[in-house]
Amino acid sequence: MSYIVTMIRKVFYDLRIFMFFYFILILMFSAILSILKVGNYELSNDPATRHIRDNPLGYPNQEYKHLPYLFANIFTVTRISLGDFDFDASTKLDDFENIVFWFVWFAIVMMTCIIFLNFIIAEVSSSYEEVKTHIKGLILKERASLIKESEDMM
Repeated sequence: MSYIVTMIRKVFYDLRIFMFFYFILILMFSAILSILKVGNYELSNDPATRHIRDNPLGYPNQEYKHLPYLFANIFTVTRISLGDFDFDASTKLDDFENIVFWFVWFAIVMMTCIIFLNFIIAEVSSSYEEVKTHIKGLILKERASLIKESEDMM
């Protein structure tokens, strides 16, 4: 158990900088979506679309309607970055918003899903290899500590 705990602790310690930059990317793309107001139905040119809060059935992203718009976009970008692609929002947008949506979606997928998550996977592998090389010393240290504890009990 000590080997696994040591490995997990080392991985989390090594990933702190990468996770900080990953959160910055999520926040940046969320701010971009918030500034562009893509999918903000209250600003739509279609009068029927502006009143979605009255009848939300059949419209995407209504699970976040009680959250502030930036937090809703943080959840949306996080879902996209982890590979949960929901394209229902693009069917309710006008032409310009649809083009912006697909451009931002492509940028989110390229930056977070493909490039950045691969960096994180590489760092986890590196941390695992480093712990694996020091495992023999860790096992001997744990064994010596158990022997000392048992001798102290006697």
